[in-house]
Amino acid sequence: MAILIDETKRVLVQGITGREGRARTKLMREYGTNVVAGVTPGKGGQTVLGVPVFNTAQEAVKALGGIDISVLFVPAAGVKEAAISAIAPTFISQGPFFVHRNCFQNEREEVEVWTR
Repeated sequence: MAILIDETKRVLVQGITGREGRARTKLMREYGTNVVAGVTPGKGGQTVLGVPVFNTAQEAVKALGGIDISVLFVPAAGVKEAAISAIAPTFISQGPFFVHRNCFQNEREEVEVWTR
């Protein structure tokens, strides 16, 4: 089994201010995951467990540079929009500023979508 996330990967957590996002971010950081940013619309400027929160994935990418993996902990109704917002920087920039992979965690099912 391949290890997709290690200490060298820059991780963005979408839904970081919610119950699941906050709890999973805490666990990821305890295991050494390099969580560099979080996204929750309307909560930009906050921090969660020392991680800066942005309103959109695009804002996070613009402020911090390349993100390797985006992990989504959002309600089912928001998954499509959240995924598209993480994938969008891939099409906006051909430089190093984009998200390589998305990992969705939604209602007990995990689905990985490779964007590159």
